[in-house]
Amino acid sequence: MTAEHRQPFRRILVAFGLRVALGLNPIALVTLAPTQAGAQSASDSATAQALFDRGKALMSAGKYTEACPAFEESERIEARSGTLLNLAACYEQMGRLASAWSTFLEAAALAKATGNADRERGARERAAALAPQLSNLTINAPSAVLTPGLEISRDGRIVGAAQLGLALPANAGAHVVSAKAPGRKPWRTTVTVRGGASTTTVDIPDLESDAVVAPAVAPALTQASPRQARLSQDVVPTEPVSGSATPSRISGGVIAGGIVTGAFAVGTVVTSVLYGSKLHDYNAANDSVASNAEELRSQAKTLGVANLVLLGGTLAAAGVTIYLWTQPTSDQASQSACLELRSFVGPERVGLSLGGSL
Repeated sequence: MTAEHRQPFRRILVAFGLRVALGLNPIALVTLAPTQAGAQSASDSATAQALFDRGKALMSAGKYTEACPAFEESERIEARSGTLLNLAACYEQMGRLASAWSTFLEAAALAKATGNADRERGARERAAALAPQLSNLTINAPSAVLTPGLEISRDGRIVGAAQLGLALPANAGAHVVSAKAPGRKPWRTTVTVRGGASTTTVDIPDLESDAVVAPAVAPALTQASPRQARLSQDVVPTEPVSGSATPSRISGGVIAGGIVTGAFAVGTVVTSVLYGSKLHDYNAANDSVASNAEELRSQAKTLGVANLVLLGGTLAAAGVTIYLWTQPTSDQASQSACLELRSFVGPERVGLSLGGSL
């Protein structure tokens, strides 16, 4: 039987044991009434009868959706073959042929156990008439043997291993088939069973692994995470130490600018001294009308021009150095900043040029 079929075995065994007891012990006729009264109260019997009567009235009115639950509750409280026959007929009217078929067989078994041959024969005939019309659902699970702990369910009920691969009766309509196993991702699908003695098949795939891989944890003392590295780079001291320059201002550009400024200053002083001396020699030669007066004049002029060029270079280098000092720059920009001093001497010109990149 399918997961939807009822299990009448408990009631059959109870009824069969009751019948055997009656046949073997005549005194049981006397002791039976108190025993039944203890197991089944009069209130429960009355409730079961009221539910049965309600189910009959609803079914006569064509309200099968409401009638079936009334019969189900009545049968749960007190098992009777007549209740099962009416419940099976209600299922048949609703189109739930598989449920009707299995309930007719259940009613036949209970009727046989209680000695009601006519009711047993009628229930079996009704079940046999429905059998050719039944729809079937086949569940295949090729990986069931290879998947430890695999649990398959159909409409919330466990499907045993013996049911796999068999075409089992099922009501027409939608059915939910699911599978799960330890360490595997659960699987679930909805399959629609067609009516008219058809067979629908659903194959359960190999469940995917659901193993969780723990992320590798970097040692805290050996390597900082990218986020920590960014945070450390973004930290800027808000208050520089008193009496000392900030690290961002002590850069390669400032140092280079200081060196160039010093070189220009030294050159300016030297050419100034040489220019003064050469000018003095020229004045003396000019006063004595010496033959080398013109040469001394040319040399004095060259030294004067060089002195002006060096003085301008000194001022320019000093300005650049002060600018670099006052502008905080990154380490990369500081390292790339440079100044370059070039000198040129020609037949008619002597001078220095300042260049570089910041």
